[in-house]
Order: sequence, then structure tokens, then C-alpha cells
Amino acid sequence: MSTSTRADLTPSSAIPMAYYTFAHAGLASALLVLLADPSLPGASFYHPRMVALVHLLTLAWISGSILGSFYIVAPLALRLAMPAGRVDWIAFASFALGTTGMVSHFWINTYDGMAWSAGLVTAAITWVAWRAWSGLRGCAAPWPVGIVAGSIIGISL
Repeated sequence: MSTSTRADLTPSSAIPMAYYTFAHAGLASALLVLLADPSLPGASFYHPRMVALVHLLTLAWISGSILGSFYIVAPLALRLAMPAGRVDWIAFASFALGTTGMVSHFWINTYDGMAWSAGLVTAAITWVAWRAWSGLRGCAAPWPVGIVAGSIIGISL
């Protein structure tokens, strides 16, 4: 098991702030939509604008907050070095563009752009999961933490 230096384990602040800013913008957008049209969720759950609103909350707010938190939690709780690099910023841009594309295509009721939008979101989430999975074997966390985290992600240590 390799030990990381204290500087390696310092959480990055810029990438989580980008995810948190996007997440809160998604939440604020959903709340503004509901202020403008309070009857939107009432008619039917499956109409396009309601699906767009649900994706604003689930993808933009919740998933964006989770992805941003992971860059803080992994270094602190798992002692896993996760410095933010160029690919992490590309993943963030992919997540933001894909989420925006999904919400906007649901809102205007055209589904031709859904595949590339969903693909961008999936690629970003896969990248963050890959970083965690690939770094978990060499993390300096105590072995019970590594076993539990590894079993959650799907690997054995």
C-alpha cells in the first residue's frame, strides 16, 4: 500500500466549486420555473416539461452535488489522492453540457439530441467513478474502509 503525502491528499477546491455552482444553478432554475408556472407538476407526470424539471433536480442538483463532493470526500475520508487535472475539467464540461442538453431537449419536446446529451453525462460520471476505482487499491485508508468502499464500487482488495 502506497502512502500519499499530505499535499496529495489536500482536496481540490476549484472543481468542486464548479460542480456546486452548476448544481445550485440547476436548483435555482427549477425553483424559478415553479414560481413562473406553479401548475406545471399538477397535470401529468410524463409531460415533457415536467420531465425536464425532474432532470433539473436529479441530474443538475443532486448528481452535480455528488460529483463535486466526491473530490472532497475521497481525499479526506479514503485518503485517496484525487488532484483535479485537465480531464477532470473536460468531464465537468461534459456533465454541464450534457445535463443542459437533456433538460433543454425535454423542455422543447424534441428528443433528437437526447442520445449525445445522455452520453456526455454518462461519460462524466464514468470518469469520476473510474478515478475512484483505479485509486482505491493504493489508497492509504485503513483496510476495513478499503474493503467496504471496494465492495460498494465492486472490487475486492
